[in-house]
Amino acid sequence: MMEKRPAELPRIAAVAFLIINFGVRISDSLDVIDDPHSTIICIAGKTSYNVSFVKDIEAGVFTSLDEVGSVKSCVRRACNTRAGHVAFLVERMCYMVLCHVPSTSCRTGKPSTPSIFTISITPYTWFDAAPVFSDKFPRVIDVKENNQRGQIITNIHGNAKSRRSRNAPIKYFILSGNTGNAFQLRKHPRGQSASLVAIRKLDREKIPWYNLTILAVNEDENKSSTRVLSINVKDENDNAPVFSRTNYSVTLLSNQSSGSEVIRINATDADIGENARMRFYLLHHQSLFRMLPESGTILLNQKVRVDREHSYTLIVAARIGAHKSIATVQVHVLGVNEYRPFFENSEYKVKVSEALKAGNSVTKVVARDFDYGKNGELNFTIIAGNVSYFSIDKEGVVKTRTSLLTRGGLNCSLTIIVSDRGTPTKRSEDVANLYITIDEIKKHKVKFDLERYHVTIAENTPIGATILTVRAVTGVRRGKLEERRLDKKSSKRVVYSIGNVDGNRHFKISKHTGKITTKVAMDYEKVKQYRLTIFAKDTKKRDESGRYEFDEAYIFVLVSDVNDNAPRFVLNSYQEVISENATVDSEILRVTATDADSGINGEIHYRIDHGNSNDTFELDDKHGVLKLQQRLTTQVPDFYNLTIFAMDHGVPFLISRPTFI
Repeated sequence: MMEKRPAELPRIAAVAFLIINFGVRISDSLDVIDDPHSTIICIAGKTSYNVSFVKDIEAGVFTSLDEVGSVKSCVRRACNTRAGHVAFLVERMCYMVLCHVPSTSCRTGKPSTPSIFTISITPYTWFDAAPVFSDKFPRVIDVKENNQRGQIITNIHGNAKSRRSRNAPIKYFILSGNTGNAFQLRKHPRGQSASLVAIRKLDREKIPWYNLTILAVNEDENKSSTRVLSINVKDENDNAPVFSRTNYSVTLLSNQSSGSEVIRINATDADIGENARMRFYLLHHQSLFRMLPESGTILLNQKVRVDREHSYTLIVAARIGAHKSIATVQVHVLGVNEYRPFFENSEYKVKVSEALKAGNSVTKVVARDFDYGKNGELNFTIIAGNVSYFSIDKEGVVKTRTSLLTRGGLNCSLTIIVSDRGTPTKRSEDVANLYITIDEIKKHKVKFDLERYHVTIAENTPIGATILTVRAVTGVRRGKLEERRLDKKSSKRVVYSIGNVDGNRHFKISKHTGKITTKVAMDYEKVKQYRLTIFAKDTKKRDESGRYEFDEAYIFVLVSDVNDNAPRFVLNSYQEVISENATVDSEILRVTATDADSGINGEIHYRIDHGNSNDTFELDDKHGVLKLQQRLTTQVPDFYNLTIFAMDHGVPFLISRPTFI
């Protein structure tokens, strides 16, 4: 039965098959119908006119193809359905016939009754001349960037039919998507295959994806087909990290505790995935700061002291494999007035001679403040007591305002407070009380101004330098004493001397002036304090036993440290063997240096000066611990010779001789 049967088809068909044929005409040759808008090649057989199918409408399945203007058009319409065996034209109505059995079902013969319609029957064969791509043709291909020029990406295979061959030659073209002409198709000698070749280096950061439309052309029939090939450019680690800024700046408060976040630095990488997973490193100041390698967060290792530096320049690195970038972080430390000053002692007692002149030192009141810089600098103030006789300076030294002559036997008291110079100012919660007893000068008795003297000198004080001048006066009437004060000439009646052996070895005293000078160079690292016993002898007065009258006092000489010793390494060289399988951040060894100075002059930090190729190692600048910073591979050197220095924090700082690893 026919699939599509217009209303008039049974009548037409019945007439066509039943009317006696009054003539048959056969075309002389085969006709090839090549529609430029189709890939179907149609080969028409001889057309028979005014014949009918022997089996009538039971010959096959009839499909209506609408009206046409010619036999050739009907055949073309039938072929383009990609089905059927016969084009059946009744007047202008075209049918495609799919014969039940092609070799027998659609046999034709003369009708028994002549037809009143014009009928033609044309057998045909057809084939699709469009090239067929191989089933192995990939839809997506992954290609690494930075490829070699001329690299074969894939081979393209296909098959095509023509009127003269079942294996017609195929030519391939890149129809579209070849941005930057990155690819080229190269035909194989056998004619049905080609190689897709990358003729340029691919760069994923510029073009991550190509959609190539491949055109295959049957060279015999000039029929074509297309397929889309997607090329995914795979990332390689070929880009260095880029910091969001090359210079960062941050303000840090001096009261921030250890572990506080200082700043988080950011860097990006044009690569993706593991190739963009970077680690951050802090290259120095590791005793004060530390870096979280995954996030780029810099943390505070310990509270900063603004008495040393008000700013720090940190050098930071971001690294991915062999690629790294450097940035700087300027950390400005803002001092916070955190603590109140306080007195070490709340009460002081001292005896002085009434022979003291205006401006002579009486004693020193000691206070402390745990802040640094301006916030730790102190001001002392007398708020009550005998302020007309005494004053106090910023160092806490109490001095006489006027001569104490004629005030012997008087007991004085002072109430003192201390405040710092921070903003806002903080003062001590408690006061210090100073009680001063003024001794009357006894007749015929020589007397030092003070029972105890305190002086501080630097260890680099030159030999022969004057460190202090002491004075003793003889017991005479007060009027004579005042005359003697006004007389600028030194009296030779009082003779001064140093009474202890250790004092005489290091210092000497002028026997008439009381001027004390150094005899040898001071060395804080050997002796930090001297105690001198001094005597003043009155050469014109003797006691009841016939000996010269004398007085005794003590001088305490404190030696302050000067940065005069460079750090020294315990060992001149180190050797260590490490496995190439050693993990990142594993400890290799520890270098140690010492410094004979004290305080900040003796604090040491370390640095690698030479030999650390590719920043393979990291040195803790505070503790001297050497760690592995990069994985070791067979491509890296099998021998490293590191040069390491140690430096102190003195002003100016001193550098050690190097040690070698």
